[in-house]
Amino acid sequence: MSNRFFRDCFFLTCLLVLSGSVQAQQTTERYIPIGKSPGVADTDTVIGEIIGVDYETHSMEVRDSVGVKTVRMIESTRYFLDRTKYKRSNQSATMQDCRVGSKVEVKLRSDDMVDWVKIESE
Repeated sequence: MSNRFFRDCFFLTCLLVLSGSVQAQQTTERYIPIGKSPGVADTDTVIGEIIGVDYETHSMEVRDSVGVKTVRMIESTRYFLDRTKYKRSNQSATMQDCRVGSKVEVKLRSDDMVDWVKIESE
């Protein structure tokens, strides 16, 4: 068999392994505390305080250490309530759980729309 065959097999194996780990992280993301998501925290996320929420336009303003960022949620955005500081498991949430003053982590997609939001439980 040729080197090309082995190279192609190696490439396909790498793709399968990587796609599995991405899917696993998406499945378990609801259990990870704010700021602890491996590979995304502080790179594709905004972590800060909610300073404004507009439920009609599905957007909110988050103040982080850099400044204020306006983010827009879409229909597929997932919401999680982070209850780890109370040693309790996280739970699903809704946009109505996004309140001014809450600490939040927002995961942005490549098009700057919001993939998921974690809201720290009060």
